[in-house]
Amino acid sequence: MELLELLKRAHRQVTTGLDQLANSVDGQPAFENLQAVIREQLRVERDYIFAEVSDGSRATTNTLKALEAQQSTILEKLDLSEVTPESLMNLKQLILKYFAAVQDRLLPLVRQLLSTSEREELAQVVADALEECVFVAGMVAAV
Repeated sequence: MELLELLKRAHRQVTTGLDQLANSVDGQPAFENLQAVIREQLRVERDYIFAEVSDGSRATTNTLKALEAQQSTILEKLDLSEVTPESLMNLKQLILKYFAAVQDRLLPLVRQLLSTSEREELAQVVADALEECVFVAGMVAAV
């Protein structure tokens, strides 16, 4: 699977989950599961994709720093003291801005810096890691 499509699917699952939570009566247990998924998804993107395109150039470094700052903001906002439709929609807006930046700034770097075979290999590694993070999140929710 193409890395772009893989990330779009993973991002869509997060935003759909936030929408569903915003419309639910008691979203706290489900939100804790989604928190774990979001944290792990951001970690996977940082540890695998960011690391793979880090070539030391100023433009790439600035792009990765900007994306890491967005990730930090999202992680801070994940620690909601109260899950409300408004807080979920605010979180969703932050996440959508981050996802747009990934598509507009990170994925062009992936295409520019990695060969087709390297992109395919990276997509498989990311797919495996994302699958594992969903499994782990399910385990966290069950505890």
